Amino acid sequence: MRFWRQLRWQMIGVQMLVVVVGVVTLNLTANILIEQSIAPDQVAAVRTAVMQALTIAAVAATIAGLTTSILLVQVILRSLRSIARSSRRIAAGRYDERVTVPASDELRAVAESFNQMAEALEQIEQRRITMIGNVAHELRTPLAGIEGYLEGLIDGVLPNTANTFLDMKQEVRRLRRLVDDLQTLSRVEAGQIALHFTTFDINE
Repeated sequence: MRFWRQLRWQMIGVQMLVVVVGVVTLNLTANILIEQSIAPDQVAAVRTAVMQALTIAAVAATIAGLTTSILLVQVILRSLRSIARSSRRIAAGRYDERVTVPASDELRAVAESFNQMAEALEQIEQRRITMIGNVAHELRTPLAGIEGYLEGLIDGVLPNTANTFLDMKQEVRRLRRLVDDLQTLSRVEAGQIALHFTTFDINE
């Protein structure tokens, strides 16, 4: 059934199973001990007293099990729901999102890992924005140069000579180098280019 796939019902079911197994085990053990150590004329009275005690213990254990299960489930689900909400916000572009770190060791490890992931994504996004700004700045210089040459040719300020076109060609080459560098960077980030790191003396 669908509700048995939910964590809260699984934990409550486990607690109730423990209670049932405990009561049945105690009942069987008590009956064996009663038959072996109690006089026959007292078996019925002792068995009635034991059953009453087991009933009270079973009710108390059931209440305690349900209470602790519900409290524990609430703690776990609160943390999981917080992580789920933060995940949706990060997916929407809010990379500064963080979750509260709970006291439980296991949940704290999950929350800290989530926060580390969110921080890494935020840093990547900041680097991406910075890189886009730097690329736009670097591309603007050769484009402005080419535009200046073209305007000069149109207005007749610059001579229509081979030297003018060679200067324009230098700006085009500069633009192409920038584009090639961006393509190489993209391939490196995609893992298409293997990097081999070495140490060297920077003074040399």
